Amino acid sequence: MIKEEKIMKEEVKYHKFCDICDTEIQIGLACCKAKCTICGRDLCEECIGHEDDTWGDYRTVYCKDCWKLGEEEYRERINNLENEVSDLYNEWHARARRNAEFKLGLPISRADALNISREILENAENERNEIK
Repeated sequence: MIKEEKIMKEEVKYHKFCDICDTEIQIGLACCKAKCTICGRDLCEECIGHEDDTWGDYRTVYCKDCWKLGEEEYRERINNLENEVSDLYNEWHARARRNAEFKLGLPISRADALNISREILENAENERNEIK
């Protein structure tokens, strides 16, 4: 004999809310998730202070409080240092190209040839000093 039994099933549903304004945030794909990179608070679109231009599945966002603190004290210094790093990379790459041209025997200016020769001698001397 088959008997029918009715079972009440309890379903748990999760809701996510913005940690700043308490607005409900729709739970979806990982790429939709907005969590402050610094303080870790969940953010709705209205409470995002800044979002980096990123490629990929995850967003790099900052809440308004963390972004404001960065603007007041840190972002300008960081931008200056990033520019300095960029200049150093450019200098390094130009120097390496000149060095490669010199080693390949390609025509370069006399000043570049003297600088490269001086660098080669200095490197050789430094290597000798390290061995001792």
